[in-house]
Amino acid sequence: MLRGGAGLGADENMEVRLRAGMGRGKAVKHVQDAHRVNTLVTICAIDRATLTTVVTLVQGVRVAGLHELVGNAS
Repeated sequence: MLRGGAGLGADENMEVRLRAGMGRGKAVKHVQDAHRVNTLVTICAIDRATLTTVVTLVQGVRVAGLHELVGNAS
């Protein structure tokens, strides 16, 4: 399970969020390479905001919210 936010959701913490998220970005890249994943789903809005920023470094992976996927499916 990837946790992205850790309570660092405010914009003034962007540098800290990015530095803390680099490991998560590398993990997403590893999963993408190993399993050809193209979507990362989060349930937490803070994780989504953080991971969206971090995952921009990983081409071909989008970040979506679970609620978004469920809403689009109905």
